[in-house]
Amino acid sequence: MPPDGRTLPLKGTAPRSASGRRAGVSSFTAAANSGAPIISITSFNEWHEGTQIEKAVPKTIAGGYRYSDYGSLGPEGYLDLTRELIERWRDLRGTY
Repeated sequence: MPPDGRTLPLKGTAPRSASGRRAGVSSFTAAANSGAPIISITSFNEWHEGTQIEKAVPKTIAGGYRYSDYGSLGPEGYLDLTRELIERWRDLRGTY
């Protein structure tokens, strides 16, 4: 379930939850396997587009709407995942 639950009209996507971990790993793995010398990770932390990797802390706002975190991944789940994938890629390449 998305942390925000609301999407932009016509966009039709929603923010990632813990289940989105597979998609992040799959995308990074495809980039790593491409043989490219550099991998660029771009995130504007657009929650309504599902591209966020920032820390997610549960919060209830005025009107009672509740933002959630990444569930079993914890508040820094996507930051931790990104760090882990980069470290693995560096180890395989032997570079910094």
